[in-house]
Amino acid sequence: MPRARRPQSVRQQRASSRLSSPAPCQPLQAAAVERELEGVVEKWARERQDVPIEITQRLLTSTVRIGQHRFAKAVLTNHGNRCVFCGMGSVIGGRRRPRLLTASHIKPWRDSTNKERLDHLNGLTACPTHDVAFDTGLLTVSEDLSITYATDLERALPSDEPLRRAFGKPPLADRLIPPAGADRPDTVYRGWHQTQVFVSPPTAAEGLQPTGEKDCALD
Repeated sequence: MPRARRPQSVRQQRASSRLSSPAPCQPLQAAAVERELEGVVEKWARERQDVPIEITQRLLTSTVRIGQHRFAKAVLTNHGNRCVFCGMGSVIGGRRRPRLLTASHIKPWRDSTNKERLDHLNGLTACPTHDVAFDTGLLTVSEDLSITYATDLERALPSDEPLRRAFGKPPLADRLIPPAGADRPDTVYRGWHQTQVFVSPPTAAEGLQPTGEKDCALD
């Protein structure tokens, strides 16, 4: 007569369950996926010499657009879909007008690493006018988020009424105006903008001579 099997102990049951159950899947991180995808596409493009250059460029462009879209969405959400310089929103008549606001890199895309390109702390939400002024070094942001004019812009404001309507205070605030609870821009990116992009004022020794503006061609 066959012997009856002993019931498993609680410890044995737990051990058996661990062996038979698959390990839980780790949540996917969008940034990690995009970096991996970009690396794979670039490697594939280098190795596949038989693929037409048009297809390679199209794949690389598509990969870049994925990252840019994710970055823009994160930045705009962080700032409540309003320009952090003047507070203008993008909703008019109950409809969102996306082209009224831009998610702008503080440290430009062309100078950033893959990680920096996707970091929402490297971004500011801005209306087109203030976006271009920031990108070309006419405005910068200090540690306390105060907005600083470049020398040429500050000198032109008193005598230029249209310019004053765009860059006076108001409509510009004294400091950036992100919503309560928004993540602040990273100090590293702000510092990079101040030293590499901003058209800094002359020192006392330089007087009113040109300050050596950085090359800030638009992307």
